[in-house]
Amino acid sequence: MTDQQLDFTDALPLDTGVPIIASPSDINAELASRAFNGTSFTPEKRGEQRQREYADEVNGFYAELWPKAKTDEQKALLAEEMERYRQGYIKHMTAYLHSHSNVVSAFIAGPSKFPVARMQKRGQWADNKANDLLEWRTRARQAIQRKLMDARPQEVKDAAEWNALARDIAGSLGVIKEIDEGHSPYTRSAFVNSIVGKVERLAHNDEVELVTKALQFVTEYNERHKKPAISSRHKFWTLATVAEQARGRLTVNATQEPEVIAHAEGVEIVVNPQADRVQIIFAAKPSVEIIGKLKAEAWNWSPREGAWQRKLTEAAKYSAKRVTGLL
Repeated sequence: MTDQQLDFTDALPLDTGVPIIASPSDINAELASRAFNGTSFTPEKRGEQRQREYADEVNGFYAELWPKAKTDEQKALLAEEMERYRQGYIKHMTAYLHSHSNVVSAFIAGPSKFPVARMQKRGQWADNKANDLLEWRTRARQAIQRKLMDARPQEVKDAAEWNALARDIAGSLGVIKEIDEGHSPYTRSAFVNSIVGKVERLAHNDEVELVTKALQFVTEYNERHKKPAISSRHKFWTLATVAEQARGRLTVNATQEPEVIAHAEGVEIVVNPQADRVQIIFAAKPSVEIIGKLKAEAWNWSPREGAWQRKLTEAAKYSAKRVTGLL
């Protein structure tokens, strides 16, 4: 039945010091009970279960994120986002309970003259509200976690990014070593290309510091082993220059103002050098068909910018005009 879809099993026990912001009483008790009058012989108990699940899930999610908020800025951000999450949860749970209060089962009402088709339709409506809650919950949790990560001190983000890259490179170097010693059947070039590809993407995104560290990492490997992982003639060793050039371009771009390069009713295409992005701005949410085309051509929605965007390239400009019909 619909109400079973909302059971959550990942609510965490609260740690000492974690703020408790949600109470079962936040969900109207009369509404929670009435929601199951037509589907349960113990509607009060089922309603109380929904109230407790709401509180446990919200407080549990707070407890899950609390240890990740290291700074005062992160703690303040988390408090603000969790209050928004609590209010959103109440809104969606209330909508679900209202919808489910119209559902009656033959098991409770009796089979005589039971309006099967009507109740099936009402049950589907309640199912839709339950799905709305679940989908909103997933999106909201991801957004809060992403904002919390973005609020980390820059040095912490830099260290985490380098550690992740170093692990990837070390893994590929380990396989290359095994191949060179005759202990692995894999193709060597695939792992060399994996390292080069990762670092090259960073270079084009002006990540000078990461590229420099990566080059030094591989240099140290080469010095310790008879056969270098990447030969001295490989383009890999030019990527520090590529990164510096990319940073220079972005420095110049930072002084240039955004420019509308094409527009029509309800849509405009903007070249934004400061963000290093081509942006498509719609006056209203585009159709499912247009969104499908955007995603198929690697456009990403940016809530902060209020635009669909891609890295600033000639190909991105062409794509924007093609997708919007402004070519």
